[in-house]
Parts: sequence; structure tokens; C-alpha cells
Amino acid sequence: MPMDSELQDSAAQDPAITPAPSVDSAACAVDEAATQDAYAKAMVDLEVLFDRNPAYGRLYAALLLQCQDQVPEENAAAMADALKSSVAQTQDGASIVSTLVRKGGVARTILVDGQVYAGTMADLQSDESIPQEATVEFLIQTTQAGIDAAEAYLRIMSVNSLLAQDPQRADGFLLVIKESASPEGSTTAQLQEALIQAGIIKPGIQSAQELHASYFTSKLEQHGALVWDRKRWRATQEGMAMLDASM
Repeated sequence: MPMDSELQDSAAQDPAITPAPSVDSAACAVDEAATQDAYAKAMVDLEVLFDRNPAYGRLYAALLLQCQDQVPEENAAAMADALKSSVAQTQDGASIVSTLVRKGGVARTILVDGQVYAGTMADLQSDESIPQEATVEFLIQTTQAGIDAAEAYLRIMSVNSLLAQDPQRADGFLLVIKESASPEGSTTAQLQEALIQAGIIKPGIQSAQELHASYFTSKLEQHGALVWDRKRWRATQEGMAMLDASM
């Protein structure tokens, strides 16, 4: 019967004899699979989040890209509040950050007296072993899924992509931007009238019309070309660039 050393030599020479994987390599494979599953789930969850909350799309994307380096959670919340550009964005910054944590776009790290706490926020709140005088910090950092989802969203929602997706209404989009480019901006009613005068929208009772000014303003706002500010639509720098490129 061959000795152990001989058996090892035989295994090295004979590809049919395969040593069993080590415990460490098996654990690494499990961790890698879990990471891939978490990434895939986060990508799906973030895509749904962007689709169901169009008013927040650009805010989510900008915040995710700004938090690629770890920052205190209160700073991330302040960033979210500063990024608001529409009255439709009623959530406070802290709630926005918490939403992105739940959807896997950002990871939250909890520090207790400078040491990483292994549990969740719920665990922390019920953990009686932590003294009341302990210093607790919350840090936020965008995950790889968060970065990829934000970049994909911005590619899809670029101003140029809007014209590519809906070329037959390009004249309407450009007219709305032009009418909203002045310092005083334009109301929805003013844009409706301008579109009617240009023959892009048919005259008549608005409720009976197939196409309204709100179609154009909604699309342009989602793609970053317009903002709703002080009860008027105003063209953004992206919108002005789109207008200039068309001339």
C-alpha cells in the first residue's frame, strides 16, 4: 500500500485523481455566489425603484454617484436634500437614504466606539450590551450595484436619448424648451397654447385632446431638460444644450 506522500505524488501526476477542495475554497465559493445573488437582486430592486419613482430618478442617480466614497449618513441625507429640484420630491433626505439602503444601492456600516458593529440597525436598537454613553456612527457607501444602476439610468434618461426614443415629437420637445428658456419661464397653460399655435397639439377641450403639454413637460423633466420652479417650467442647462444642438 503506497504511503501518503506517494499518494499525493500520484494525484499530482494523474488528472483523474482530484484532491477534495479545501474548506476555505468551498467557503469562498459560497461567499462569491452570495455576493453575485445580492448584486443581481439589488439591480432588479433598483430598476423597479427608478421606474416607480420617476420624480426621484435623477436624484437617486446623483446621490448614488456622489457616495462612492464612504460618508457619514447625515451628510448623505443633506446631499439628498440639496439635490431636490421639484416640489414633487417630498421625501426628506434621511428617508431617501434609507430607501437606497433597503434596495441595495448603498451599504450602511455601523460603528460603535469606532468598531464595526456586525448587526443590523434593528439589532443595535435592541442590543442591551451597548452602554448608553457609547458613540454610535452610521456610514454610507454606494455598492457596485448602486453605481451600475445609476450609470445605466443616466444613459437611458439622457436628453439625447429622449429624441431618439420619440423622434416624431421632437418639434414639440424643442418648442417647450424654447418657451421655458426665458428667465420668467412658462406655465403649463402657456406651453399648451404655444403647442396649439405651432400645430403640434390640436385645439379644443383639453380633456378631450389626445396629447397635452403635460406629456412634453413630464418627459423633459424626467430627462433633466426642465425643472418645475416657483409654479413655472424652466429650461435647465441640459435642455438649453439640446436646443442649441438642434439649431
